[in-house]
Amino acid sequence: MNCRSSLFLLLVLVLDARAAEQSLAGSTVVIYNESVPESVQLAKFYAQQRGIERDHLVGLKCSTAEEISRQEYDTTISDPLRKIFKDRHWWTMEQTPDGKEKVATTAIHFAATIKGIPLKIRPTTEPYSGDEPGQGPIASH
Repeated sequence: MNCRSSLFLLLVLVLDARAAEQSLAGSTVVIYNESVPESVQLAKFYAQQRGIERDHLVGLKCSTAEEISRQEYDTTISDPLRKIFKDRHWWTMEQTPDGKEKVATTAIHFAATIKGIPLKIRPTTEPYSGDEPGQGPIASH
């Protein structure tokens, strides 16, 4: 392989890596806790370093506890995220035969959660529809 071919191959690889990095950034959201100033700052820094657009920063008002209840998770994290994904057209929705709505396609493949977002959901003793295949909040909204 001559020098010119090697240089061309190197240029192609660099451009390909840059395009892959941009597609990763475009399919990533950064989720932070609006109630924690450090979380907001870290989210902005992380997004800037990774080339993630500002409209892919998602602030939630949720508990600062490491572990929260299923109900708190649904009302302060899951439901608001679902609404944001629909409103920002990151999800394409379709109707199921039984009249429910489900996610057909998604533009988001990665979520970076920043310090301040709860890490665990406490076990519940009550049955939870989200534990059943084809059930749960995404399939039922």
